[in-house]
Amino acid sequence: MDRPIKLTDAIRFFEAKGVSRKCPSCEHEECDVIDEDRANVHLALPGFQFGGYDVYRATMFGVYGLSCANCGYMRFYHRSVIAEWVADNPERSAD
Repeated sequence: MDRPIKLTDAIRFFEAKGVSRKCPSCEHEECDVIDEDRANVHLALPGFQFGGYDVYRATMFGVYGLSCANCGYMRFYHRSVIAEWVADNPERSAD
């Protein structure tokens, strides 16, 4: 994970893929995108080898999140898929 994914790029990705920002749990109208750039953090889920939960040997999978401000429901998307799409679909300049 090199640089934070900009909020505008994440929103472009979600819109291009038809991802609804409506909460699937409580149907609140809009979930918030967790902004890596402003929060200065990456989210990750650990993957463990079968037979144990040794956190020092876990494989980390980068994720990007949407969070419902109403009920707290969280959705995660594989970060590398978003980053690859952003690299292949750069934001057009306003020129």
